[in-house]
Amino acid sequence: QLGLFLGLEGERRGMASGANVLLTSENAEAWLAGRDKAIKAILFTKKSETPGLWVRVADAFATQVDFGEIRLGETALMKRFGMSESVLPKIVAVRHSPSGAAENILYEGPNELEKIGEFLQDAIGGGTVVVELRREVETLNRELRGLRAEVVQEREAAAAARAEAARIKLGQVGQVEAARNSIKTDLQQAKANEAAALQRLETESSALREALQSAEKERDAVRLEAH
Repeated sequence: QLGLFLGLEGERRGMASGANVLLTSENAEAWLAGRDKAIKAILFTKKSETPGLWVRVADAFATQVDFGEIRLGETALMKRFGMSESVLPKIVAVRHSPSGAAENILYEGPNELEKIGEFLQDAIGGGTVVVELRREVETLNRELRGLRAEVVQEREAAAAARAEAARIKLGQVGQVEAARNSIKTDLQQAKANEAAALQRLETESSALREALQSAEKERDAVRLEAH
């Protein structure tokens, strides 16, 4: 990402200019030995032109930092800082302790002017200790954001599970209610059938009684005639 941004973004310039110095085997030792600024920042790049982002960084921090640029062709300088073509581009801040010992601090952040600026300020203020501390804080912040995202996902999953359980329960209640209504209808139909059967039985019983009474009358009449 840093390579893409530094390689393509913004204005490109064929030679280092302004606050940025193009370092070679001829001028690097003198430049590195200078103590005018708190730190020195070096861009290691494959590009044959200075990326616009690096020019703007150099312009923004020119009063605090000496800026240099080492290109791939400077093999001795690349080797001195442990750089190879496969890892470029890289930014290294060189900070000298009060005893004079040089401390090389590698930038590992995103391709943003603000983040590079924070790195340079940390390198000025405390060197590797402060830079590493910021990295740890940023790592913890990323982990915290990840945990928060997981909590949100868990909450959403739990809410979805509760909604599904409620839907299933509601469906079960609906099934029970449907079964209750079916039974009620069946009972009402059974009662209606029973009432109809009783009515038919009563009608048939009444007709049978009338027929029986008529037969008894005929029998009595026959008996009278016989006497």
